[in-house]
Formats: sequence, structure tokens, C-alpha cells
Amino acid sequence: MGTNQGGSNQIMDILTDIIKNSNKTFGRIGFVGDCRQGNFQFFKEAKKYCNVLIAEHVDYLQKIYYLARNMTPCPTFPSFETIKIKLTGNTDVNFLINSLINDEITQKAYTSIEYYNETIKWCYDLNLNKPFSFRLSAQVLYNMIDTPMKQIQSFICPYNILSNLISKKFNSTYQPMYIWQNFQNGFINHIEFDQSLLKIINIMVDKILTGITSYTDLNKCMYSYYMEKPQFIMLDMNTLEKIDHINKNCIMILQNEKNTEVFFIQNDNLVY
Repeated sequence: MGTNQGGSNQIMDILTDIIKNSNKTFGRIGFVGDCRQGNFQFFKEAKKYCNVLIAEHVDYLQKIYYLARNMTPCPTFPSFETIKIKLTGNTDVNFLINSLINDEITQKAYTSIEYYNETIKWCYDLNLNKPFSFRLSAQVLYNMIDTPMKQIQSFICPYNILSNLISKKFNSTYQPMYIWQNFQNGFINHIEFDQSLLKIINIMVDKILTGITSYTDLNKCMYSYYMEKPQFIMLDMNTLEKIDHINKNCIMILQNEKNTEVFFIQNDNLVY
């Protein structure tokens, strides 16, 4: 497995000659923070759609998240060396790169800050909790400034789909391929690993499978466990507007005061 670190564009320049002179297909997965079991499952699934897979540790996205909130210093995250050790011997990832923040990325972030602010407003209008609102808005900002090579297909898993749908409304050129595979055992669809919310998802899924589809009935599940400020939202996946009954393509967002979990219906199939 090849490794490198630096600005994303610099590293992609290094890979340009390899890609242009190859008849293989290339894919990319961006991730932040730690590399967990769910990430490994995602790598394995994405590799089915390309010959060469690039795992990009987007270090600068973490910095953008905290810079946008005027939080300094940034918290400590797992080092790139730690990520490299975890991926040593992995046969699905061919290249591991570490994209660090630089002046170009910082300038792009500040000139595109309107997208961050618009997303924050959208989140607040839906009464989404602050941690999820900030994270989602930073992800949208990343989507708006990310410019991967056309020859590389980016992949995202379900929990990043909401940020991509919002980015599309801003005419983002970022066009990833959705991997809808159910990664429940690896919690790839889940964000905070909040056990109460995950149990409630299972309760809701059971009810949906018995034919219950209304917001009112499903919202009652939120009170199966005690939590601060329970919140349940159903969104149409095309319009991103609230709906009162589930449809063929929709997003379910479950929250308490601090944590968020999501699950989906995609073409009438449950993804959780």
C-alpha cells in the first residue's frame, strides 16, 4: 500500500501520471478521525467498483470544522501514523493519503463560507442539535471546495448522503457514487454509536416492517428510553422537506441533545 501526505491537490498531481497511463479504474474514499471496523467494510464494498482504491484521510476537514466554529486549538485526533498502522496489510486500499490544510484550502473555505452558513440556517430551522448541525455544515463546505480528478470515482456511504444532497442544491460539482450496502454490523451508517438511539432505530424498523408509516406513530418510539430533548425528523430525499408519512426515498433522523443517528428508505428498501 502506498502512502503519502500533503495537500490533496498535490498528491492527486503525483497520481495523475499513474492514472493517465493506466487502463485501470480508480476510486476514492475520504474519511476523518479514526478508522473503525465500519470503514474497513466500506473499503471492501467500494473496491468492488474499482481496480485501485485510494483512502484519503481528510485531515483538513477536521480543521475546517473547528475553524468555522472559531474553536482553537483544535482537539487532538488519531495521527496519520496510527491510521497507517491500522491499514497495514489491508488488501482493499492501494493508496493511503493524508490531506493536510494549506493556504489554498483555507482560502477556498473562507470564500465558500456562505454554504456553511446556509446549511447552519437550514439545520436550525429543522431544530437539529448543534453538534450535528456543525458537522453537517462542515461536510457541505468540504463538498463545495473538493475537486477530485475526473478519472477518480468518489464513494460515500449513507450517513454522508444528506450533506451531498444539500450540496447539490448549491450546484456542487462533487458527484460521488452512493454505496447503499447495509453495513449494520459495522455501524457504518451510524454517527455517534448512541445505544439508546440505535435501539430505537431497531424498534422503528420493526414497526415499519409491519406497515406503520406515519410520523406520529413512529415518533412515539422516541420515548422508549429516557433521553434529553428527543427529536425525530423525516425528510423526503429529493426535496429535503419534512414529510408526515414515509415514502420510497426518505431520510429518518433521530436525535437527543448531543447525539444523532440516521437511517433511510431507498427505493422502498430499508438501509439502517
